Amino acid sequence: MSAGVRRISIAAAVIVVLVVAGAVPRVRRANALDRSAREDSLSGVRVTVALAHRATAAGDLALTGTVQALHETNVYARANGYVERWTSDIGSRVKAGQLLAVVETPDIDHQYDQAQADLMRAKTTETLARRNLDRWKRLEQDSAVSAQELDEHQSAYDDASATVNAAHANVGRFASLKGYANVEAPFAGVVTARNVDVGMLVAPATTPGTRGLFTIAQTDTVRIMVSVPQAQVAAITIGQQADIVLPDGGRTVKGTVMRTSSSLDAAARTLTVEVDAPNKDGALLPGMFGEVHFHLSGGTTPVRVPSGALVFRPEGTQVAMVGPDDIVHYVKVVLGRDFGADVEVLADVPEGSRLILNPSDDVVEGLKVHVIGNVDSKDK
Repeated sequence: MSAGVRRISIAAAVIVVLVVAGAVPRVRRANALDRSAREDSLSGVRVTVALAHRATAAGDLALTGTVQALHETNVYARANGYVERWTSDIGSRVKAGQLLAVVETPDIDHQYDQAQADLMRAKTTETLARRNLDRWKRLEQDSAVSAQELDEHQSAYDDASATVNAAHANVGRFASLKGYANVEAPFAGVVTARNVDVGMLVAPATTPGTRGLFTIAQTDTVRIMVSVPQAQVAAITIGQQADIVLPDGGRTVKGTVMRTSSSLDAAARTLTVEVDAPNKDGALLPGMFGEVHFHLSGGTTPVRVPSGALVFRPEGTQVAMVGPDDIVHYVKVVLGRDFGADVEVLADVPEGSRLILNPSDDVVEGLKVHVIGNVDSKDK
């Protein structure tokens, strides 16, 4: 065999060795993937779980509340007319019965004058009817007239008296309407809105599309409305003290639980609680929010679950719970407070339950899964 042939044979052998050497790892990897696939098919989908846990009981429950005026109302005109002048603007503090505006009521003035004229006419008619009745009574005593004629004059007098009474009532009605020309504050408070100006045509509240001339709020005492989760409802009692922390600088105002709705919102599973607080300096403004701290003496803290365990579906929010037999069961939950990494749930999720984190579409009800990791949600 010549040298050239030997060189070719050696090169071919080298190529064969390199090909075999490269193919062996690929075959091994393929076999490993096949074995992994077979294991997954036998053991189920691999999932990572976290444990539901109950937060350490604390003596303070902080919830966001909305400040409202103790009393707030729109003040309407009670008669048709034009605004002659107004005396109080927004921010003005007023007393009960204080004049807010004066309304010119020309139509009512004319109707009042007409009612007085009708009253005078009715009184004149009544006087004539009474004189005629007295005259016929004397004639009846002398048997100069029949009893029927006397009854007719008695009836005429009674009708005239009734007309006088009706005219009196009509005059009183228009006199009251004239008194409504002065728009007054129904209670002491602060003017929070003024929707009136000189020359504006105003009408009573019964007129469609009419809006109040002023809005007055009583803010010496304010109410803070708070939604308390179901798990803490038992710890809230009437007369309980609470601290309202203002957003500006963390100032704290003392308040008292005055009343509750005595019924939970079926959608949010929360109880509406009213906390009243003194507000002599006006620091609490209606519409602002504040953090209300309840000092709890009892109650059970709700279970918290990782945010990644929540599954949002059209039928509601759920969590995928892994049972002792590694079977998946979906449980519908109602969300409470959101703490970022954790969320309170108000449902039948026992403490220590294994919940699948970020379950894929392959994780369905009744599926047997293979748990490959356990994340402690308390350390997240």
